[in-house]
Amino acid sequence: MLNNYLTREVFELLKSQTTARDNMLECVQHVHNLEMAALNIPREDYYNAFFGGRLSSVKSIDRIWRKIQEDVPELRGSEWEARQVQSGRIDIEDLSYLKNQLNLFNL
Repeated sequence: MLNNYLTREVFELLKSQTTARDNMLECVQHVHNLEMAALNIPREDYYNAFFGGRLSSVKSIDRIWRKIQEDVPELRGSEWEARQVQSGRIDIEDLSYLKNQLNLFNL
């Protein structure tokens, strides 16, 4: 149930805020703000709510953020391919424009 809520919120944020596509922490902030409003938690109690487990974990939000971008190419940010190459999930050979640039240097 919680993952459905998080998935919906993250999906809607990525659809409406292009900056959140490259900034996972913006997504965390958005989700936590919604949860704090729903739970009637004042801003000054953020740390107590976060470390007390009353807000969604950053890891859960991050996993959902990445999964949505993996599954829905239109919601990927401009840095998505670079993150995939850096993490080893995409071979540089798969990115034709990089391959052409690398050929200039005989790599």
